[in-house]
Amino acid sequence: MSETVSTSSEVTKLMAESIAKKIGEKPEDVLWFFELKSLIEASRSGKLDKLASKSDKSVGIDQPLEKLLDAGKKNFRKYKRIEEKLRKAGLV
Repeated sequence: MSETVSTSSEVTKLMAESIAKKIGEKPEDVLWFFELKSLIEASRSGKLDKLASKSDKSVGIDQPLEKLLDAGKKNFRKYKRIEEKLRKAGLV
C-alpha cells in the first residue's frame, strides 16, 4: 500500500512539474492552486461545512487585520494569475 501512495505522490509531483513548466510557474504554486480550487469547490457544495462542524477547535489569529487583508489580496491575485495561465493552456 505504501508503494501506491509514494507512486501516486510521485505522479502528482511529475504532473505538477510538467504543468508548471508549460505555464511558467513553480510546481508548488500549481499544487497550491489545485488544493485551493478543491477547497473552494468543497465550500460551495457544502462539504466543507460538514467537515468544519465535526471540528470543535477554535483557532485564533495573532495578526493585524491589515496584514491579513494584504495577504489575502496577494493570494487572490496569484490564484487568478495561475487560473488565467491554465485557462489559456486549456488545462482548466
